[in-house]
Parts: sequence; structure tokens; C-alpha cells
Amino acid sequence: RKRSESEIREIKTQAKANDIVFYGIHCAGNIIAPDPDAERWQRHIIDAIHSADEMGCQLVLTHVGSMYPNRNTPHPKNWSREAWNRSVNALKRICRDTAGVKIDIAIEAVNSESINNPWAHKRLREDVGDPRITVGLDVTNMVFSNTAFRMTELIDTTFDLLADQIAYVHAKDFSWNSMMPGLNWAMIGTGNMDYETFLARVSRLKRPTNMLVEFLTTNEEYQQAQRNIRSIAQNIGVKIYGTQP
Repeated sequence: RKRSESEIREIKTQAKANDIVFYGIHCAGNIIAPDPDAERWQRHIIDAIHSADEMGCQLVLTHVGSMYPNRNTPHPKNWSREAWNRSVNALKRICRDTAGVKIDIAIEAVNSESINNPWAHKRLREDVGDPRITVGLDVTNMVFSNTAFRMTELIDTTFDLLADQIAYVHAKDFSWNSMMPGLNWAMIGTGNMDYETFLARVSRLKRPTNMLVEFLTTNEEYQQAQRNIRSIAQNIGVKIYGTQP
């Protein structure tokens, strides 16, 4: 719903008083869904960007979507020229309709979509032609069988190509334990991710960024994940800001 100016002021006042920062909004929509859903989702992202601007956020995190109504389902045409052009044109429209708003539009990679590797991230920004198209980095969402045991190489390649575009970081871990390519989420620091290289490269980014720990279940697991990240960071001399109870 549309919030009144007085309500927005009150929320900002309470956030400041309680040391809360609204960093971003995640809109997991499908901007290339079959029509008319694509129009609805594009309008949703546009409205979210304006709302994020009102609340003082820095970014809106979203995706390029799937040719199926459900963006999580990989359509055979997701990597076609048609799907790519739909994604580019949808993002151009979103940028045009939010011109003048200083909100990053961070795209998160997902293996079931066309943005599932660092080169696609780079090309997307070039084709859309707007510097607000940035990267919501999730390295684990780009993992497939050829890279599952080459994570250091994938991490370094990703940062080499995208370091100046990374606006947000997700932290997850995974393991590959079966014959066929099937990846399972794992406790951070216990799976295939090379967290030493990952944290070192994050620490060298020119712009400060927030890190979101994802896809665990209990509060205790999230606390353990944070402890693992901080322990690895301390061992390699990387500073992580913020407190851990």
C-alpha cells in the first residue's frame, strides 16, 4: 500500500533511533513472464523502486526471470535471443520509468535463468545501458557441475569481471554428494565454497556492501554461520563490521 509522508517520517525516525538501516528490497518477480504477467511484474518492480527511494534504501534486488509464469522453472528458451531481448527491454523500461531515482537495480543470478554466469551479468549491464544495473552477487547460484570443485577460479573470475558493479552479496554454501549434478545447501564454511578467497575479494570492493546469509533453517544455524564467517575473516585479516550477540 502507499504510505503517507507522515508515516514514512515516523518509520525513518524509529529506524534511526534503533540503529536500523533499510538497505534494500528483494522483489523476486518475473519481468519476462508470458503476457500479461510480464507487465504486472515490471510495474511491481517500478513501484518497489519508488517505494525504496521514499524509505531511503540503496537498492532493489531482482531477477531477469523465466519464459514460464513461475520464474524458478527453467524454460528451454530462457537462453534464447528472444528471452535475452525480453529481459533487456524489460529492464530498459524499468530504468526509463524510474529515471532520476538513485536506486541501484541489482540483478541476482539464478542457474535457471539467462543470468547464471559473470559474463552474462557484465553483458546485461552493457545491453541495458544504465549504470544503475548492478550485481546482487550470489556465487552459489551460478554453480554447476563444471565449477562445483573449481570455486576459487569462479570467484576470482567473477570479481575480476564485476568488482565495480557489485552492490550486494549473498552468503551460502553447498555440497555435491551424488552421482548426477544435484547440489545441497550446506552450513557456511563446511561445503565447497572457498570462503577465504570470497571474503578477501569482498573486502577489496571499492564500495561498502552488506552480506546476507541465506537458506538456513534455525536461529542457531544462522548464528553458527555468522560465527564461521567471522572466524574465517579473522584468520585472513578481513574486517567485518557489525556486532554478533
